[in-house]
Amino acid sequence: MSEPTIDHTTMPTPLDTFIERAEARGLLWSIGELDLSEAVDALRAFAVSCGLVNMIGQDRVQQIITDAFVGLRMSEPKIKWEDLERRRRQLATLGPLWEELNDPRQHPTPPATVEAIMFAVRQRGLGALKEPANEERLLRCDEAAMKQIRERIERMREKDLLSP
Repeated sequence: MSEPTIDHTTMPTPLDTFIERAEARGLLWSIGELDLSEAVDALRAFAVSCGLVNMIGQDRVQQIITDAFVGLRMSEPKIKWEDLERRRRQLATLGPLWEELNDPRQHPTPPATVEAIMFAVRQRGLGALKEPANEERLLRCDEAAMKQIRERIERMREKDLLSP
């Protein structure tokens, strides 16, 4: 079976995703599904984690959040249930895209992951590679990180620095 192809020319940017998330959280807050701090804190965390704060600045991030929430909560909701349902369906289609964009295999292995594995090997020998935490780390490593780990372990062997 062939893998589905994705047209990368139409993929949303982190900014597009953030704006959509802000609008969705604003809607959930407006109907009482989220409290304000719960809605806003998650948006702030997302903006930091995807590098958006560094790209567009904290003031612009704050403005997007404000724009998404201003005027939504009223005694009589302006939003129709059908509109919320349509919006929910739109956001649900972003799930697979979100998963693909955040797939660790799409990004280089962080140096901290390699260092965590090497620290364990230095402390506990090659048996540390069989520990669940390190097995999980190794599964997330890309080819370049695996090569680096193999080379470093080989150098440790040559210098007789590995415990059994």
